[in-house]
Amino acid sequence: MHPATKPPIPITRFLQPASRRLQRFAALFSLLFAFALASVCYAGPYCAIAYSKSTGRYGHGEGYDNRAAAEYRALAECGTRDARVVGWVKNGYLCLALGQYVGTYGVGYGSDIYSAKSRALRRCPSNSARIVQTVWAGARH
Repeated sequence: MHPATKPPIPITRFLQPASRRLQRFAALFSLLFAFALASVCYAGPYCAIAYSKSTGRYGHGEGYDNRAAAEYRALAECGTRDARVVGWVKNGYLCLALGQYVGTYGVGYGSDIYSAKSRALRRCPSNSARIVQTVWAGARH
């Protein structure tokens, strides 16, 4: 081989640094995606329902990390001065049943939606009670 002629440089030599960068980027992207997915799949364990006996309005707060935050949101959504938190639950379902007349209500809780609805309907003194609000809080499976 002539001394002035150099052997060709393999193309893989130039691609290696880029492929390492690509691997690092892919690993970082995967990690960030996993964290984002985990945050979407987690809802805080507390929920609450507020109700106003004078107006019949109600509000809820669900997916909060503490009871106070869930109750605050429920009261804020209700939007009346006389609203009271009528129920809260950690890692479960909470239902509000309303009767035919304003001020007639029942609240039920449970680990499944059916027991929560059943309790709410049983606790409402009206024969024509209906479920108007169902909330859930806790870690998803």
